[in-house]
Amino acid sequence: MEDELYTSSAGVVKPDWIDFNGHMTIARYLDAFTEGVVSFYDYLGVGEAYRREMGCSLFVLENHSSYQRELLDGDPISMSSQLLAFDKNKMRYFSRLYHAEKQEQAAAVEMFVINVDLTSRRAVDFPPAVLERLETVRKAHSKRPFPAEAGRAIALGT
Repeated sequence: MEDELYTSSAGVVKPDWIDFNGHMTIARYLDAFTEGVVSFYDYLGVGEAYRREMGCSLFVLENHSSYQRELLDGDPISMSSQLLAFDKNKMRYFSRLYHAEKQEQAAAVEMFVINVDLTSRRAVDFPPAVLERLETVRKAHSKRPFPAEAGRAIALGT
């Protein structure tokens, strides 16, 4: 269903993802988001086939992560993603990582990415078919609540 957020499995927490505190280390949360976003990119039309056929890929310009609960060795994880905005060559989306069995949010990340030609290593515009697909998904995802965490800045105090 187009009006539902995109969901995917992000696997399970691996033993080598555990830090000295006995929970998943910060870097591995980004690994889990990366594993989950591969299929989201395919869904959007900018995944592996796009990279192979068009010679382009998405590069991260900025991200903001937040953490809500621990994930432990062996915990199953899933992810949801919501396309927030895009323009001719950039895209902004928001993903949440969950403990898949408990359906408790463990972390969230907001990503700002740019479309890059892998030969020139320069930003290029999305092709019309991709822009059309992004608009279809953005329109559907805009019916969902805008993530409260999106666009936040880090602050302490008032």
